Amino acid sequence: MIATPVTRAAIEAPHGAPISALAITADATAAITADETGGVRLWPKLDGTREPCVVELPSPRTLALARQRDGFVVAWIDRANSLALAELDDHGRTLRRGTFAQDADFLGLAISDRGLLAWRSDQTIVLYDLDGVQLGRIGTEPGERLVEVAANGTSAVAVVAVRAGAVERRIVRPLQLGPALAWGKPFQAGGGDPSGPIAISRSGRRIALIATAEGKAPELRIVERATGRLLASAPVDATAEIGFTDEDHVAVGLANGAGWLATTTGDTLALTAGAAPTGRFATAGDLAVTAVAFELQLARRDGAQYLGYGLPSPQLATLGPDHGLVVGMGKELVQLDAALVAVPAKPPALPSDATPLELHWLGGTDFAATLMDASGEFLTSILSSDGHDPIPLRRAASGRHTRQPVRYEPSTGVLTVSFADASIARWTAAKRKLDYLVSLPRPPAGSARQFVPLSPALAGGKALVDVSLASATTVTWTDAATKQRSGAMPIAGFITADLAGHVYAWTVDPATRQLVISVLAPGKVLATLPHDGTVTLWPDPLGTRVAEAGGDHVALYKLDGTLVWQQAVPAATQVLWPTADSLAVITAAGIARLDAATGAVTAARCGWSFGLRPQAHPAGVQLEPLCAQLGR
Repeated sequence: MIATPVTRAAIEAPHGAPISALAITADATAAITADETGGVRLWPKLDGTREPCVVELPSPRTLALARQRDGFVVAWIDRANSLALAELDDHGRTLRRGTFAQDADFLGLAISDRGLLAWRSDQTIVLYDLDGVQLGRIGTEPGERLVEVAANGTSAVAVVAVRAGAVERRIVRPLQLGPALAWGKPFQAGGGDPSGPIAISRSGRRIALIATAEGKAPELRIVERATGRLLASAPVDATAEIGFTDEDHVAVGLANGAGWLATTTGDTLALTAGAAPTGRFATAGDLAVTAVAFELQLARRDGAQYLGYGLPSPQLATLGPDHGLVVGMGKELVQLDAALVAVPAKPPALPSDATPLELHWLGGTDFAATLMDASGEFLTSILSSDGHDPIPLRRAASGRHTRQPVRYEPSTGVLTVSFADASIARWTAAKRKLDYLVSLPRPPAGSARQFVPLSPALAGGKALVDVSLASATTVTWTDAATKQRSGAMPIAGFITADLAGHVYAWTVDPATRQLVISVLAPGKVLATLPHDGTVTLWPDPLGTRVAEAGGDHVALYKLDGTLVWQQAVPAATQVLWPTADSLAVITAAGIARLDAATGAVTAARCGWSFGLRPQAHPAGVQLEPLCAQLGR
């Protein structure tokens, strides 16, 4: 074991792919998991009070975990069948690490009270202490082959295949772990061929195994070790993993969680749901843990809970009170502070029959929301987080399943809805009143209107940008005092506009005939912005800079096209400005907060509403969490 000084902060994050390997400590209070893309997480507590921590290890095939000192020891077999060991602190950071000399493939491993038990392709079993020192080694007899090994406490047991000529049969052999490794006497385990996984109780007095008799379905059997007496049996999938939770109960890893077989009458729970994938089930104490997608199911005989994130990735986001954010996924909404940590404040209340697709903070406790109802139609409402009833905006004509963008300007209170049945209204928060300012005719087929309200103080008296989408696309500006439209300019495609009245649009460069991103003011082109393909633009609240989000980075530009900085943030879907000095970059894999002057990452969070629930949490997205990618 070689010391590896800690050089990074702790990183808390959900998995970026479904969990494929799992191990838990002997006291059933912590776990370690690996996902299908090689990401590893330490779950330092299983009571919902600690989030999983990123562990930087090679992609493991099999895991084992034990407590040591103030942290943990994790052992793993990698895809090349090599065995390695690492000591972790309580936040998943590696303190020491070592590998084992290898003259044969390692096939499996288990943690016992005597140390780490590993079995190899040369048909030997090796016992190591938790510093990697070999304590003992034992092999099978000629003509024998290791099939399965299980350990619990100070006891272990193996299924061994014995070949006599062309015939191979399987036997069960106990294994003494201390003070030296030694085989016990083989015994009959309730009849039949031990064809699947095996387990031993903590006392070593009882063994559970899956056995197959000719012409019969596989059975899970609980057997007395001393006498071979059958105590209980039930049909079960031949590949199901098993483990004792006490002397009288064996848990079975099933596709929908855990089943139970008991030696006591009438205490057997369903065992017929099909087996959980290999390596995604473990038992210790009275607990059975199953990896289900991106989270853990913690089962006891009286019920099960799911440990994971209620909001694993943000699908929508808006600014919120105190320079924070409100983020959501489905019906789960969370209010965040400036450090991206969830706060107790209530998010906006949602109608029971609708799902939010877009949120815009109006100030205080009010939000404008684009919703989708149970029939699939879109509607816009003003929602509140302080108990007020929703206030619906004018609904699109029946049958129009069109999403309508909402924009809001706080200094004037103007709220606009674009596209189908567009509208311009004023929101007065003190009176909780919505007044419609303009009666707009319904646009002809094939055309639509898009509005962006402006701050007259920043926009030189202009109050509105009006984009007409028809056979040709035109943008105009409306004066706040005279209501006159001016500065009509043709564009190839509208991107966005800022509160100071600058319009960002695709235009055709007259010299090259290529599409460029132009910054427009009434009647003139101010500058063009560099871009590397498909990008989105997010102006600052003062109309002096614009953030450009591309495939793998976010860049900040001045309005004349000068690059201020560029920061690697992959797959950004939205950029918000909580203040003029900071940006919040939203991705499906998490959120990063950047300093507007330098682009430096000042905070990052991945996953919210972590804890235990009686139902499964929403599945995450299959992306490496942003926090792991940024290393914070």
